[in-house]
Amino acid sequence: TTSSLAHTHFHTFSHTHTHEKPMIEAVVKSVLSADTLILAHPTKLPPVEKMVTLANINAPRYAKKAGDKEEPFAYMAREYVRQKCIGKIVRFEVSYSNPKTGRDFGHIYLGPNNDVESNLGYQLIERGLATLVKSRSDGTELQERMLDAFEKAQQAGRGIHTNDPNILRENTRQPKWDHINLRDIKKRFHANQTPMRCVVEHVLSGSTVVVQLNDSFENVLLHMTGIRCPRIRYKTVQEIGKDGKVVHVKRPDPEPLAQEARHFTEARLLNRDIVVYVDAVREDKHENSLIGSIVSSSNVQQQQTTLPRVHQEDLLQKGFARFIDYETYGSSFAKQLQRAEHEAKGKRLRIWKDYQEPESSLQKGDQQEIRARAVEILSGDKIRVRYLTPGREEELIALSCIRAPKMGAKNAQPEPWAVEAKEKLRSAIGGHKVSIKVDYRRPVKVSRTTTVDGEKHTETSEEDRKFATVRVKGKNVALPMVKSGLVSVIFRKFDEERSDDYGELKDTERVAINNKKGVHGNPKNAPKQFINDMSFKNLGEVQKFAPLILGKKVKAVVEKVHAAHRMKLFIPKHHCKITFTLSGISVPSVKSSDPEEAQIAQEGLDYAMDQLLLRDVEVDIASVNNVGNFLGNIFVKGKNNYVYDLIRQGFAEVRTGKFVDKLKNVQQLREAEAEGQQNEVGLYKNWREKRAQKQQEQEEEANPAPQHHNKGGEHAIKIHPDESGLHQIRVTEIVDVSHLYMQTSDAAQYLSKIDALMRQLDLSRTSSFPAPPKAGTLCFSKFSYDNAWYRAKVKSVQGDQATVVYIDFGNSEQVAVSDLRPVENNAITKELYQIPPQVKEVFLAFIAPPQDEYADDAYYFLSERIQDKDLYARLEFEDHGTTSNSPHKQYVTLYTNPDGTGNIQEELLKNGFACVNIPDYLKKKAYSMWLARKSQALVRAEELAKTVHTGIWERGEGF
Repeated sequence: TTSSLAHTHFHTFSHTHTHEKPMIEAVVKSVLSADTLILAHPTKLPPVEKMVTLANINAPRYAKKAGDKEEPFAYMAREYVRQKCIGKIVRFEVSYSNPKTGRDFGHIYLGPNNDVESNLGYQLIERGLATLVKSRSDGTELQERMLDAFEKAQQAGRGIHTNDPNILRENTRQPKWDHINLRDIKKRFHANQTPMRCVVEHVLSGSTVVVQLNDSFENVLLHMTGIRCPRIRYKTVQEIGKDGKVVHVKRPDPEPLAQEARHFTEARLLNRDIVVYVDAVREDKHENSLIGSIVSSSNVQQQQTTLPRVHQEDLLQKGFARFIDYETYGSSFAKQLQRAEHEAKGKRLRIWKDYQEPESSLQKGDQQEIRARAVEILSGDKIRVRYLTPGREEELIALSCIRAPKMGAKNAQPEPWAVEAKEKLRSAIGGHKVSIKVDYRRPVKVSRTTTVDGEKHTETSEEDRKFATVRVKGKNVALPMVKSGLVSVIFRKFDEERSDDYGELKDTERVAINNKKGVHGNPKNAPKQFINDMSFKNLGEVQKFAPLILGKKVKAVVEKVHAAHRMKLFIPKHHCKITFTLSGISVPSVKSSDPEEAQIAQEGLDYAMDQLLLRDVEVDIASVNNVGNFLGNIFVKGKNNYVYDLIRQGFAEVRTGKFVDKLKNVQQLREAEAEGQQNEVGLYKNWREKRAQKQQEQEEEANPAPQHHNKGGEHAIKIHPDESGLHQIRVTEIVDVSHLYMQTSDAAQYLSKIDALMRQLDLSRTSSFPAPPKAGTLCFSKFSYDNAWYRAKVKSVQGDQATVVYIDFGNSEQVAVSDLRPVENNAITKELYQIPPQVKEVFLAFIAPPQDEYADDAYYFLSERIQDKDLYARLEFEDHGTTSNSPHKQYVTLYTNPDGTGNIQEELLKNGFACVNIPDYLKKKAYSMWLARKSQALVRAEELAKTVHTGIWERGEGF
């Protein structure tokens, strides 16, 4: 504001007529130095201002910017005037003006009376804080009194009149504007929670000021924590100069309400004593500044027990500022600021005049905080949860406002810090119940990629995903990850839906960025992670890896629980994942056709999740079974072997047979089983009657029905009606996409009986075959991995090597002929071979496998969906061949669910990993209606694959 502009308006001020010249009332807005003040109209808005210099005196020069040299006692003189005048109503008169500069000179009176003692210039002269300009003497009483006071001050050596150089030096400041260590200032005041005492020197905007520290006289830029006022920008405009030429000058270009917000702050803070609670330091290429909360000194003194009221709260409450929650830097005043903004929004004040509540993406029920348990950690920002509320399904939840590095697809390696972020989240929620508050929903594109012949085919769909704040014991699980730099915080505007903790997330991230932690640092510093997922490997690869962990007790993390006794483990030391099964026990399936068993299985699964899921455990790995699962015992920290509790509560039964008898803890297993049987809980309820019934069923199924063959060279086909139902099975070996080996749900009991009989044989002491056996010979073979003996059949012999198939498991291997034993004619072997093979060779009905270039992808696709999982099979037909010597083949349809949904053949066809294949011997009129009904859905699935050119159809041709 210019003095000439102010001069045109100051006639409106009220005045009295006790002097010849009018005395005008004004408020002291600012004290530039001891002899120069900015005066403002007490009530008029926008403010009318006037700069007045005290007449007939000279105060010591006060430094206002870098490069200014300050004179002795300048600070003391200015402080005297500031403390006496700032914010108070004074009376003034203009004595004269400088025509060249336009500056007004006059007298200012502090009291209601216009006497000499209340004259500000007289008070400065009397205290030795200014000199008298005698050339301007006008012979008035005031001038005479000022001269007398000046002479007395000189005689007494007061203030600037002292001759002592030490006093002059002690009263000369060295203020600083440059090369200020802001971090040191923050450390001095923030670490001790001590407020910084200072004076506001300039107000740049409603939320930005320049302050001078009382103890060090450092001048620093200060932004107020957690708010942002409308800004005053400057733009360059063309104007005509005094010489008539065009000049470019910068003029203010304020945003709406920017001037009003600045005036609001000036009227309350300019040149006032304040204290600042320092929250942070901002250092970038644009500016270096402090960030803190401002409280007036009087406000601090008045409130002892509660948090004082900060100036930001006043700005927000009046509608002059917005609350910026991600710039609170952990301030204790954040809640106060949020409440003040909410109040202004409700009243629609100033910047909120046209405010409308944003449209919410939440649906009915989302606002309610829900309790759940995490069942799987997919990445550092995605989890799968199971709600504790009955009737709700598992659901994928993304953490609000954060983004974690990607874990990568099945065959891809994770991005830097992805594994660490996932583990950090796992350690935070593992073993705990979590509370979930949905903050917003977003449509998310989900891609499903299949690789065929080295080329990727992607199908994209869209799902409505929930983004939520997840808490454990009231604490946001995302904060530790943000603090460690393992995830980044997504920027959200103030009017966007976001987490209630968004401000704290951004504050925490800012510290991580400054410290260059994790994803904010150099990617080269990230740990190298290679995850070897053995759960997807074939048996041969598992056997090569196994010696690293067999017979050892290793630390692991339970990543996923498949059943009460089977789970997926991550072993950090070896960077591997394995499928782990508890030794010596069997558990029912949750998909069992027996409702009672299915319920017990579900309860056991829930118990396993509660005890093990996402927890740190120790595993004692003893062996590997024929399908690549690692066997052993698992120990939860601070507890005994987990398997004992599982048995005692009736969720598992102890197997019988040689393998179990060899276990080190077989005695403890039997004791736990006896306790469960005594209590008759779970599987042990009515256990005697159930055991007798199962034995009877096994004996009946051990005698299969006779086979019949047609004559005349035609295939003997037996069609099985759908009413024959589904049978629960488990696939133990995959030869190719259409050729499998499987065990029925009762195989466990048969295997126990076989083990019991094998235990009575001492095959290591018996002789091998006197001559190489012929193909098809039944024998006993030593399995190369565990050196145990199993029932087998010879497939072929070459020299001293034989290829055998294990008739109870379906897997084949090449062994030395010396490791084969003949089936001797004794009571034990006769009883052994009265028990039928426990694995059945079957073929998937109505499909054929792909050619070689697609075979591997098809194999892994099928393996991922059916290997070591409970499935359901329907026997469609049997082919007894054309003669009595022809092989007997059974053709089945596999399903993932007991209700006949989840057709495996359809999945293979849809993804182009098989084609429809109807044998010629089925293309007869007698079978036409049955065949049409069976093949209709399969043909549609194949046509879909052809349409999208996936798998074997990617080039528009089959095989």
